[in-house]
Amino acid sequence: MKFKLLLICFLALIANISAQNLQLRSNLPYSPDVLSNIGGYKDSAGNEYALVGTEFGLSIVDVTDPDNPVIKITVNGINSIWREVKTYRDVAYVTTEGGGGLQIIDLSDLPTSINTTYYGGDGIISGQLTTIHALHCDTAKGYLYLYGTSIGNGNTIFLDLADPLNPTYAGEYVYPGSSSDNYVHDGIVENDTMYESHIYPGFFTVVDVRNKSNPVLLATQQTPTNFTHNTWLSDDHKTLFTTDENSGSFLGAYDISDLGNIRELSRSQTAPGSGAIIHNTHILNDYAITSWYKEGVVITDVDRPENPIEVGHYDTYPQGSGDGFNGCWGVYPFLPSGNIVASDIDNGLFVFTPTYVRGCYLEGIITDSVTNATINGALIEVLATTLTKNSNALGEYKTGTVVSGTYDVRVSKAGYYSKTITGVNLANGVLTTLDVALSPFQTFAFSGTVLDSLTGQVVPNATVIISSSLGLSYKSTADVSGAFTFSSVVPDDYTIYAGKWGYRTSCVMQTLIPGTPIVATIAPGYYDDFTFDYGWAISGTSGNSWERGEPVGTY
Repeated sequence: MKFKLLLICFLALIANISAQNLQLRSNLPYSPDVLSNIGGYKDSAGNEYALVGTEFGLSIVDVTDPDNPVIKITVNGINSIWREVKTYRDVAYVTTEGGGGLQIIDLSDLPTSINTTYYGGDGIISGQLTTIHALHCDTAKGYLYLYGTSIGNGNTIFLDLADPLNPTYAGEYVYPGSSSDNYVHDGIVENDTMYESHIYPGFFTVVDVRNKSNPVLLATQQTPTNFTHNTWLSDDHKTLFTTDENSGSFLGAYDISDLGNIRELSRSQTAPGSGAIIHNTHILNDYAITSWYKEGVVITDVDRPENPIEVGHYDTYPQGSGDGFNGCWGVYPFLPSGNIVASDIDNGLFVFTPTYVRGCYLEGIITDSVTNATINGALIEVLATTLTKNSNALGEYKTGTVVSGTYDVRVSKAGYYSKTITGVNLANGVLTTLDVALSPFQTFAFSGTVLDSLTGQVVPNATVIISSSLGLSYKSTADVSGAFTFSSVVPDDYTIYAGKWGYRTSCVMQTLIPGTPIVATIAPGYYDDFTFDYGWAISGTSGNSWERGEPVGTY
């Protein structure tokens, strides 16, 4: 009890700094039990329940009062740290990798009682169905789809739910590839079209399952980090969203309106560079509500799927961040109240009230002001924020924020003068188009000579490097007369390095002016500060031959 109170206090303490548009209503710890996935249900009286997968069964929690969740019934099940749950009408279907087949729970007598049975297969699969990784119900058609099963190489099994408490075998699907390709980790089915996640080869498939005895493969598509974990459809069924369950993974978005030409629209992360792992996503009213392991629950505005914008976030796992499989396993955003329930492996059940807001969209094209050609790789920075984006090969960029306001936007690219556009107004739900033309640097040819500082003679084959304050760097080699040339440099202040083996490297600061050559002098001596690569090597294993270090001055 003391641990639970401490955990609740700790979570409350960090709520203000870890939450955005997700109001924490309650947290129900289950420690030392660990949680897995989560579902939801509404009974005939209008009571709402979270169906929480635990290590030892299914916990049915009344969340009608989101501030006071109450465990009503604990349904014992096979011991497993993987547990998935989906509902159809008044029945919950539960799967595990611990065996026992499909657990069927009659919820119609909630909150007073439930009835449980198990299904292990019928007909040609009678007695063969033991382990099942995940499941999905096509509620429009009344079929249940079981993924990662004990049958074959993880074959997908179709069950007819004409009698929801007594499902019957209707068919199965096996991908026509290797055994690892056959295994399907998860999937979603809408109106007899199945979208399957093949986790090991890292792609999703689209399958026509109208004829349950003869499914037809329609398309395949790799996902961003090649470890496809789950998929979910947009509300208009034109976009498929994907998750890859590995380090540094993305929420991917794909245009599936033409299955012969599936196109990646975008990929987004909640904590770029952290290695954070995405898990499961669901789409509601063009928002992606996603469990993101150590980063918690993330809401992304995907109304413009080519420009996803994070608009909500709550960290359910304050113990750590980044890479790893602790934290939020699943979310369920479909309760009639609009509340979201989430399962954190370590920290229990969370109940949230979301505030759904649209992002402020900023998009445009970056071009060369002289040629009008589009510029690839220009950096777009929304100043006073962490928002950065690079233009693509077409010069396009798409970014945005959840916080409306007036911003300054800086656009830069090597070889061009940076430009800052002030007073850019961004508003929620509004697309602001900002096209920017960058002016290229005006360049000129520049030359000089390398001389021996003692004799005044030219030094052939010396190397010269010049580095500008703009971050540009150029390299040249002197000819036999000691002359060197840079064919295209920009006017600026430069650091000029000259050197050759047998001479001491020189370093001077100078402003380069068109038509004014320079003379670089270097003194004889053996010296190497590694400005240049002279190609020498040392052999043998004895130590203390040489050392590169920073000199300590005396003052």
